[in-house]
Amino acid sequence: RMAKNENEAWKLFYEKLTKAALNRKPEESVVYIITEIEHLKKIKSINGLFTVKFTASLEVIKSRFALRMRGKLPPPIEIKLENQFTEWKNEVADMMVDTTEDICPEKLIEELYELPFM
Repeated sequence: RMAKNENEAWKLFYEKLTKAALNRKPEESVVYIITEIEHLKKIKSINGLFTVKFTASLEVIKSRFALRMRGKLPPPIEIKLENQFTEWKNEVADMMVDTTEDICPEKLIEELYELPFM
């Protein structure tokens, strides 16, 4: 939606992310939720980038997806989840949030705002 083709859109979005990372003002932050490791690789070179990794145990992830699929997780989806879990397993972030147990979103937001760069 930022441009007529994907490459131009990515260039504009990358510039926006770079500017936001350098400004370090909460009101000018960009939150980019990434589910594909390839997208993370594209932005890792941005100076000032702050990453938060949300994870859970593989069994919890599978059970959450199964709930969305009327209780039954199709084998292809299960394999995809296992592959993604393995792919992201060793990825390091500035802040790690394990959602295996329930977390309080308000508390998490407070923690983010208390970080020195905010």
